[in-house]
Amino acid sequence: MTDDKTSGELIAGHAELIGRVTLMWSDVHAQIGQLFEDFCASPEERKRYWETPSDHTQRQMLLCEGSFALQEYPDLWGRLEKTLAAIDHLAGDRNAAVHTYWAIDLPAGRILPHRRLPPHRRLRPDFEVQFNELLNKLSDHWISLFDLRIDYFDRKAGLPPSTKV
Repeated sequence: MTDDKTSGELIAGHAELIGRVTLMWSDVHAQIGQLFEDFCASPEERKRYWETPSDHTQRQMLLCEGSFALQEYPDLWGRLEKTLAAIDHLAGDRNAAVHTYWAIDLPAGRILPHRRLPPHRRLRPDFEVQFNELLNKLSDHWISLFDLRIDYFDRKAGLPPSTKV
């Protein structure tokens, strides 16, 4: 059995991990929304985008808009497609963090999926490792989307493609 301080630290650490996953997912989707606005000139379509409650649908809307906006830049289009496909693949891990029913196991001083409710189908037994890996991947995708946005503006301004290392 662990002491109250250790239990509290474990619980706080777990809550922080889920919170960080949630915030990073939100940051990635804010970047996706900014790209949509960059690509779309229609105020009505922009409004419709932000009123769409599904992250997945928003990503699909960006793909559609990007297919037109990036016609002259096939390398940027390829990067967008690849990044959004990778984010689609990570949605299940994000959902496992956010939509699992969590419980506090006080005797053991840890957090675990609720024993009486089914866990999310994408939740792995090593969920802390799973969520830390998810954070790293989401961070990489945020950077990819940010870089793509800069490269898009540079190209539209007539600047040469960047040579990132």
